Amino acid sequence: MILQLFTVYLFLVENALGAILSPYSGDGIVISGGGQALNKWVEVFVPSTGYSCILPSLPDDRKDHTMNNMYICGGSDFYARDLCIHFVDGQWTSLSSTKESRDEHSSWLTPQGLVLMGGTYTMQSTEIITLEGGQGGPGFNLSYDVRGSCVLEDKTTNSIIVTGGMGNEVTRYDLLGYLEDLPCMLRIRNNHGCGSYTNSDGNQILLAAGGFDHVEFEYMSSTELLTVGSDAWTMTTSLPAVMYGMRSANVDNKVFFTGGYLRDVGIDTDNIEEWDAAENKWKRAGKMKTARSNHAASSIQLDDSVMNHCI
Repeated sequence: MILQLFTVYLFLVENALGAILSPYSGDGIVISGGGQALNKWVEVFVPSTGYSCILPSLPDDRKDHTMNNMYICGGSDFYARDLCIHFVDGQWTSLSSTKESRDEHSSWLTPQGLVLMGGTYTMQSTEIITLEGGQGGPGFNLSYDVRGSCVLEDKTTNSIIVTGGMGNEVTRYDLLGYLEDLPCMLRIRNNHGCGSYTNSDGNQILLAAGGFDHVEFEYMSSTELLTVGSDAWTMTTSLPAVMYGMRSANVDNKVFFTGGYLRDVGIDTDNIEEWDAAENKWKRAGKMKTARSNHAASSIQLDDSVMNHCI
C-alpha cells in the first residue's frame, strides 16, 4: 500500500514538474533580424516561462522589415526589400516578390493574405501577398504617409489601427480601406512601439511609446495611452530609457517591447519590457539572445512545426 501511494506521489510530482519545466506552451514572441550585428538571427521568447531558443537563421540580412507569425516581408537590404519569405519544414523559403519595394513599412496578416502598407519608397500604397505565394496585387490607398509607423490589430472588428510614422495620426483600416480617424497621439512618433490590451473594466486601451519626433528632432521615452472611445490620449509612466527602433508584440493580453536603440548610450539593447497595466509602469520581462533594433517581432502560437527546430 505504501509503495502504491509512493508511486502515485512520484507520478504527480513528475507531471507537476513537467508542466513547470516545459520549455514552451501557449503563445510566444518570435524575433528576427535587425541590430548592429547578427541580423540574420531568429529567436523565440516565451513570456510565461522566460524560455528562449534560436531558430534557423534568415537566408539574407533583414532590417526595417515586418514579421507576421512566420511570414517576413521587405527590409532595407537591397536583395530583401522586394521579397517575402516564410518558415516551412525548418527552413526559410521564398514566398513571393512584392509589387513595390518595402522597407520601414507596416503589415497585417489577414485570411486574404499579407497586407503590406507604405514604406520608404511608397508611403501611401498597399498591396496584398497571398499566403500561397505569387506576385503581390494592389490593395487600398492609405490616408496618410506610413513609414516607420506601428500597427495594432483589432480582432474584434477585423481591422488594423496605424499609429504615427510621419505624423501623430491614428487611423483605422479594414481590407476595403479607410474606416475612421481616432484621436491623434500627443507626440509625433516614428520608429516607436505600440500595443493594445483590454483593462479590468473591459475597455480597449491603445499604447504608444518611445520613438523619434522628426519635427522637434527629439528622441523619446514617453508613453501615452488612449481608451478607445475617449477624446484624447494621456501621458503615463515613461520607458526606462530613451529609445527607438524597438518592436512590439501582444501575448495573453499583455504588451511587450523587444530591443531598441538606446539613444543616450548609442547601443542596441537586448531587453524585453512588459507594460504592467495594473501598476501603469514598465517592468523587465527578460532578455533576447542578442541586442537588436529595427528588427521585427510577432506573437506566435508555439507548436511543434516551429519549436522542433528551435535550439
